[in-house]
Amino acid sequence: MNSIGLSGMQAASIRMANSAHNVANMSTSGYEPTRVIDESTPHGGVKSKAADTPNLREPDIQNRTQTLPSESLVRPSMEMVQQLLAHQAFKASAEVVKAGTEQDAVLDLLV
Repeated sequence: MNSIGLSGMQAASIRMANSAHNVANMSTSGYEPTRVIDESTPHGGVKSKAADTPNLREPDIQNRTQTLPSESLVRPSMEMVQQLLAHQAFKASAEVVKAGTEQDAVLDLLV
């Protein structure tokens, strides 16, 4: 159970770091934000990695007559949501680790 919780904490940390990276580069001309992709592992838990967000300029081209090159593709509201999700996921995964540790302690007493 601890490995599942620890992988969740690691995934949440990756999500938070990715969002922080996007915010830090928000003013960088031409920067395109990345997103975190989560996938389950065969033995429980989760594996995360940052990936490019494809075709962010495509809607701009279709919906506007002109896209300014200096216009940021990073959306602060989206990054805030990602950070809140990461925070809550980290807390939930920490509770899983805590429950697993408590369970192990009880089982040790019974043996």
